[in-house]
Amino acid sequence: MKKVLALLLAFVMVFSVLAACGPSDEPEPTTAPVTEAPSEEPSEEPSEEPSEEPSEEPTEGPTEPEEEAYLTMTQEEALAIRAGENVEPSGTLVVGDGSASRGDFWSGWTNAAPDAQLKDMIHGEYGIIYFDENAVMHVNPVVVKEFEAEVDGDGNKTFTVQIYDNLVWNNGEPIDGNDYVFSMLLGSCWEVGTSPIGMSNTSGAELLGYEDFHALPDEVAAIEGGDEETEGADYEYVKREFAGVRKIDDYTFSITVNGEWLPYWYELSLIAYGPTPLARIAPGVEVLDDGNGAYLSEEFTVALLESTISDPETGYRFVPDVTCGPYQFVSHDKDTDLRTIEVNPEFLGTFDGKKPAIETIVIKKTVRDTEMEELATGEVDLLAPINGEESIRGGLSVVENNDHLTYRTYLRNGYGYLGFQCDESPTQYKEVRHAVAHLLDRASFLEQYAGPFGRTVHGMYGLGQIEYQMREVELDEALNPYTFNPERAVELLEEAGFVLDAEGNEYAGEGIRHKEVTNEDELPPEGSVIADQMVEVDGKTLMPLQINWINTPDNPVSELIRVLLLPEAEKVGMLITDTTQEFDVLLTNFYREGLADEDLQYTMFNLATGFSEVLSFWYSVNPDPDYLGYYNTAFILQDDLYNLAMEMYHTEPGDFEGWYDNWFNFQVAYNEYLPEIPLYSDEYHVFHNKRLVDYRQDVLWDYGRALTWAKIEE
Repeated sequence: MKKVLALLLAFVMVFSVLAACGPSDEPEPTTAPVTEAPSEEPSEEPSEEPSEEPSEEPTEGPTEPEEEAYLTMTQEEALAIRAGENVEPSGTLVVGDGSASRGDFWSGWTNAAPDAQLKDMIHGEYGIIYFDENAVMHVNPVVVKEFEAEVDGDGNKTFTVQIYDNLVWNNGEPIDGNDYVFSMLLGSCWEVGTSPIGMSNTSGAELLGYEDFHALPDEVAAIEGGDEETEGADYEYVKREFAGVRKIDDYTFSITVNGEWLPYWYELSLIAYGPTPLARIAPGVEVLDDGNGAYLSEEFTVALLESTISDPETGYRFVPDVTCGPYQFVSHDKDTDLRTIEVNPEFLGTFDGKKPAIETIVIKKTVRDTEMEELATGEVDLLAPINGEESIRGGLSVVENNDHLTYRTYLRNGYGYLGFQCDESPTQYKEVRHAVAHLLDRASFLEQYAGPFGRTVHGMYGLGQIEYQMREVELDEALNPYTFNPERAVELLEEAGFVLDAEGNEYAGEGIRHKEVTNEDELPPEGSVIADQMVEVDGKTLMPLQINWINTPDNPVSELIRVLLLPEAEKVGMLITDTTQEFDVLLTNFYREGLADEDLQYTMFNLATGFSEVLSFWYSVNPDPDYLGYYNTAFILQDDLYNLAMEMYHTEPGDFEGWYDNWFNFQVAYNEYLPEIPLYSDEYHVFHNKRLVDYRQDVLWDYGRALTWAKIEE
């Protein structure tokens, strides 16, 4: 899923991917990942009796409007809905978030959780499609003037879009159809996927002609593959037309979805593109169309993108200075990690006509020990969601003693987990992953970490998720709870072949177990740290039962894993190494982002994740190399889970029972494969100053969206 995101959502869509177990440091897959960005934080856990108990029959669910209702009002009508509430922006709001910035404020790379929130505020709201507060998709009436959909004889579906001509960037320059078409081309082109750029480039995978447009030219594939004969070669321009993307005129374009990808439960998300500033990212480049599909002129090169995107001082991914959202980027002070944004004066309004009322927003990194004190003294006005019994009770006490503070709660649409990478080391064996699950007393973990504010979960779901609420009883009966059972763990390790000692003799209960490896596909990359752990004895290649775990400092979830799991693992002949690094280092290893084979070392991580409005499990378990790392962070290489995820994907829009059933089937299979051990889902507590009013952060709207509808009252 990837991550954890994941998502087929449009290239500039801002749907978060959180993941973490500890103060939230959450990077986010940008083209619509399914989860929130991984965070190191010990995320939150809804209570055994969460304060917001879901009703027995929730009625809200993912859906989309009927075709005839695609566009239900004009721009003027939409902007008038909340026009009477709009005021002159004023005041500064400081948000405290436990995750450090990674410095990426644009889609296409993994963003830390607070950076993903900032990204929503500066890039969001001008997409062709928007999600309302109930996660229902609509055509955006502020952006779209005319909208048509037509299916051809081959089952391909073409959406023709005309946008309004009064949209502008924050610098006053007009936004036109070229900027939207550029989003589609940039998010799928081979150029941005090359190593000098390193951007995710699969956002148009479901569009007609994607494979031909996306494929690396032979000469470029040789460069990317490290062919010695190409050393010093350059990435030259290659004309590529995208058949499923057509430029009709300066304000009209069409998007054709390949019929092979239909039906699709979230059909409208396939065209949920927003604009990307062509003149800023690719100055001098034109969007052209000779009748066979849109393409970019010959000035569009990898070298150009290196200068406009990747430059550490001026590159757009680090300094997004031309944007269209409610806010605009001001600065990121790398010394203090303060990120500052201010109101975009050119922003017309949200889908319901709301303009931001808070003039300036500052995001700062906070730490658990002092964050509530900072809230009480006014150093921060709003804290990112808090979880864990100790932190929650501490926060409630501070609120009780400070009349100027308040809080809200909601069930989390996500969970904390202990994740594995399933292609290397002993964690490639399902029996080993099952054994680890049986060695970790999750009931004790939950009691010590979340107390009454969390529940143990057994799959890829959160307590606030509509699908879980609709299939809770069936899940409880069908999923393996992997209760604490060291005896069963030993049986599983023996089934996996870890029956030898370091000398190749039968394991007698002392030291680390080993397994003879005869299948070359099970061996780690030559020269890697994991390869150095292998043992050669009498012509046999032995793999030690050693799992390298990386975690982050000052993380209560890591500490509990350290106390509850590691001693039990040692008792059965398993060595779990314990390495603590900053969150950014963990993420580099988690995503294998630019990681050379020789640096491959860790295959176990404790994180937390959350889901966006679009569940895209088909990305998170997609074994295609394009999805490994960025979305498929568990490096699941088998097709079984992917096939079940695609059954979800192909659910007919509106068939809720079919969707819930397919989701249930996926959860059962995921629970058996166990690429991660779910630890908890929980109840979020959001603490803030009462000067922040009209604030409606909830299970579907994080602060990156909710602050646009809020205001400050002194």
